[in-house]
Amino acid sequence: VAPEAASGGPIALIRDGDTVTIDTALRRIDVDADLDERRAGFIPTPRHVPRGALEKYAALVSSASLGAITTGGGAARITRPPATAARRARTHHEA
Repeated sequence: VAPEAASGGPIALIRDGDTVTIDTALRRIDVDADLDERRAGFIPTPRHVPRGALEKYAALVSSASLGAITTGGGAARITRPPATAARRARTHHEA
């Protein structure tokens, strides 16, 4: 659910007061709202880039639907914004 909401999926478009119907037999969640209209005006929230141990955890953890466990191999690589990487390189060379 979380990645879908962050990327503007249907769950991100639900608002207070919307009627949400959950049908476990059909494995469906429906909302009584015009999501296409809301999607047109959707602006994603800027993503906070974690640092340190939280950065490593975020890169290695699986989806909550898969148990939110960390993995060793084949996990996403930890990347930093270019400005931060450049600052680290300068700091490392100055030491």
